[in-house]
This record gives sequence, structure tokens and C-alpha cells, in this order.
Amino acid sequence: MIAHPKGQTSRPTSKICVYCQQRPATTRDHVLAKCFFSKIPEFMLTVPSCDMCNTGIGDGTKRPMSEDEEYMRTVMCMAASNAGPHPVVDALTQGPIIRQLQRRPGLAFKFAETLKMGWGQTPSGFFIPNQSTVSVDANRLVRVITKITKGLFYYHMTTPLPTSLIVRVMLDLPVAEFYQLKELLLKCSNIGVRAYPDKVFTYIGARSIKLPGISMWLMSFYNRFSVFAVTTAREDKHLVFGEIETGNPILAIDL
Repeated sequence: MIAHPKGQTSRPTSKICVYCQQRPATTRDHVLAKCFFSKIPEFMLTVPSCDMCNTGIGDGTKRPMSEDEEYMRTVMCMAASNAGPHPVVDALTQGPIIRQLQRRPGLAFKFAETLKMGWGQTPSGFFIPNQSTVSVDANRLVRVITKITKGLFYYHMTTPLPTSLIVRVMLDLPVAEFYQLKELLLKCSNIGVRAYPDKVFTYIGARSIKLPGISMWLMSFYNRFSVFAVTTAREDKHLVFGEIETGNPILAIDL
């Protein structure tokens, strides 16, 4: 596992925002928002961004990105709490999340309204009955993951994601599928596993050599909530990952 170097890490400044690729990059945006941490780490990945995308309205959505990032943080912490104690999850739940729900009673009511009993799951894959689960707005989570994926793509590929491609997102993977994808990506990744402290955010990425822009990203939040994102053409329903750098067999994934 590779830890990022100390200090804020960033790629050379692009003249164009790496998210919208339309407006000048006048600032830098944190790929993973500060709200996901109970204590800001010594390193933070940043990428060139325009003011609109940095404030979170550059994608055409009127709701600021920060609101969806806080929403996603709250959802993931609530989901992670079912799998036992986690220092960051506990600190966020007892601090910023409580304040968020007190500040926005409508959001608290929505969570309470959709609260139901279901099956929780531990990091090792064991299922626990009668655990609280919450129905969530997946579109808000996908919006945040799309932004993170574009940021990671630029940071590691040193070029923005081509505008002809889109990000497809799969949320909360089953444990068996997560480890299967992880094993595959470890064979072909030229990035390796990257992790923030306390496993707040861990990811591994791989790209296609023959098809520029095609990439796969496996992410884990708080070592519990997993996400799989693929950058691909809009019309592609079945992604063949081509010949990969290490000479491993071709990967094929149904989208």
C-alpha cells in the first residue's frame, strides 16, 4: 500500500478546469473534500479547477457540491457504523454529522423517515441481522463519486478525462465482488493502492493502453463502503479493458 507524501500534493497547474474543461482554472479543488475527515491530514490531493466547479455548481446543478459531499459523508458514516467502531466515523458522527442534522432538520427527518431494519455487514464479510439501514438518494452519491473520479483521473494520468467519455458508478459493492475486483486491479494497476490515514479513503486505479481515457477505479470509504467507477464511452455497455501493461489477461466487465 502506498501512502501519499506529506503536504498538499498536486499536479502542475492546467490552464483549463479539469472538471468542466470550459472555464479557466483559477483555483485548486480538493479531490476528496475535507468534510470526510475528522482531522485534516497532512496531505490532500488537489487539481486545477475553475471557481464555479470549486464551489460546486459548475456541473449545472444548482445545489452546491459541498452539500452532496456532506450528504454522502453522512450516509457512508451511518452505513459504516453498522460494522463496528471506527475512530473517524465515530468522531464525525458525534461531531459534524450531529451538527449537520441539527442545522438541517429536514435532512434529519428524511433520514428518520427512511430508516428501516436490515442486514448489516462487517469488513470481513459477515452479515448482521436487525441493523438500521437508510434509503438514500443515489444520484447525490454518484455526483460526488463522478467528481472524485475525474480528479483522480487527472492526478494520475496528468490529463483531464476526455469530454467524449462519461463516468459510470456502482455503489456499495458486495464484499465478494469488491475483493474480486481488487485482485484483478492489483494485477494491472500502474498506480498501486493509495490510502489516506485511518483508511478514510483508499483507492486503486488502472487504465487501458489501447483505449486512451478508459480506466477503472475501485474505492473504499472508511474501510467499509465500496465504490467502483469506470470511465468509458457513453454507448459502451460492455467494457473490454484491452491488453494491460503487465501482460495479464484481458479484463471484461459488464456495465
